[in-house]
Amino acid sequence: MIAPMLYVVIERYTNGARAVYERAALQGRMLPDGLRYIDSWIDRDGALDESQTQRCFQLMETNDPSLFDVWTARWSDLVSFEIIPVVTSVEAAQAALAQHTTVPEHVARIAQIDHVQLAMPVGREADAIAFYEGLLGIPNVPKPAALAVRGGCWFEDGELRIHLGVEAEFRPAKKAHPALRVVGLRELVQRLRSHGLVVRDDEVLSGHERVYVDDPFGNRIELLEPIT
Repeated sequence: MIAPMLYVVIERYTNGARAVYERAALQGRMLPDGLRYIDSWIDRDGALDESQTQRCFQLMETNDPSLFDVWTARWSDLVSFEIIPVVTSVEAAQAALAQHTTVPEHVARIAQIDHVQLAMPVGREADAIAFYEGLLGIPNVPKPAALAVRGGCWFEDGELRIHLGVEAEFRPAKKAHPALRVVGLRELVQRLRSHGLVVRDDEVLSGHERVYVDDPFGNRIELLEPIT
């Protein structure tokens, strides 16, 4: 259920307070169904001397603001109205904080993956090139000179970038893995198996065929192709 909206109603008595109070005593507030009175206040001077009352402040709620037209018409000969939609201070504070905690579009954000980094043992660059370039078909590209001295290999084809870095105490990634989208998965599987690699079939996932194979160092690689 949608919570009713709050309104402050400022009443100005055009013929004095007494006429308003007399009608209210006989007929009540004359509110239409769906418009609810919550509380009200009058000017301090009016509280001390009823003849001085010129304004009344009421808090009301409704889901249908058009009901104010019905209600004010019943009092228009004695009162002029100003109706102001309001929210609680708590709601206002929450809204203000939300505006400052929402990250604007121009603030730094992650746009996409630049490359995937895998680990490899020392001195096995030739094996890496034979697998990633020779079998998977991802070209081996030179590393920047400042990084080449560290060993390892980079394989890149457009936005596809797999980098292998040397770790002295290497341990293969058996669970964490990159997933590579393939065109011609069955042909690639045959190629891998013909070179003695173990290719593990897996269940169909979200309209894809997929298999797993380990690189020469035991890192898990997922290969998948959409089912057409």
